[in-house]
Amino acid sequence: DVGMERNNKLLLAGEIANRDLSPGRRFVAKLAHACWKENFQITTDGWRNYKSLMGNHFSGCDFGMLIKICNVAGDTTRYSPGTIIEFKKKAVHGTPDEDRMCTSHVERGNLTIRMGMRRFTRLTNGFSKSFENHDAALDLHFGLYNFFTTHGPLWTTPSPAPGPAHHPCPAADPIPRPK
Repeated sequence: DVGMERNNKLLLAGEIANRDLSPGRRFVAKLAHACWKENFQITTDGWRNYKSLMGNHFSGCDFGMLIKICNVAGDTTRYSPGTIIEFKKKAVHGTPDEDRMCTSHVERGNLTIRMGMRRFTRLTNGFSKSFENHDAALDLHFGLYNFFTTHGPLWTTPSPAPGPAHHPCPAADPIPRPK
């Protein structure tokens, strides 16, 4: 699971695990620790455990779920999901704005993680041999992404945009934006 701020693409929290309740608790606790605002909107996918987990940690927030309904019948390959036939938007807590319910930026972030790190690519020999190495590699990716990589319309790294820093990390120049 990955938590991302919608406007500045700051990666807030991540958890590598199967989708069970215990890793879900760890992820939501990390996300709650990373969020400093009182009132904001959270949108998740349709994993049922998010209802109680988000309610426990983000009681004052507007929380909605974007549920994708897939057609599993038909010609699908081993690693591809069915075709999405419908999206359902569901308000869970508060009054989330349905026009802002979106998981596309997180899905794009997941693609960036998979494409930027061989260990996340299926059927490759670049996989991690230990969970600790895999987790450390993800933490390094988050650090590079948040503090050193200049992003599209932001023209800066995600880190200064929300306010904790006023300029990109001085340890090195940001990775130049492709022309």
